[in-house]
Amino acid sequence: MHLRSAQATWCQDSEQSRPKKVLLEGFTYGFIRFGDAQSAAGDDGPPARNEVARRLAWVRRNPGYVPQP
Repeated sequence: MHLRSAQATWCQDSEQSRPKKVLLEGFTYGFIRFGDAQSAAGDDGPPARNEVARRLAWVRRNPGYVPQP
């Protein structure tokens, strides 16, 4: 999945639909909606406890990823 320099108001995410490799440099988004969760991150409730683990698993699919501000 090539998302380099892409911008999105929101991103629909589902762990089942993620490819093995993603390219994320410069990808910015307002919030993420989860296909396998009841509410979107940033909606009326706190994100699930395993959200950090989900995001890290997604980022690890980007070879050589370098965090950006």
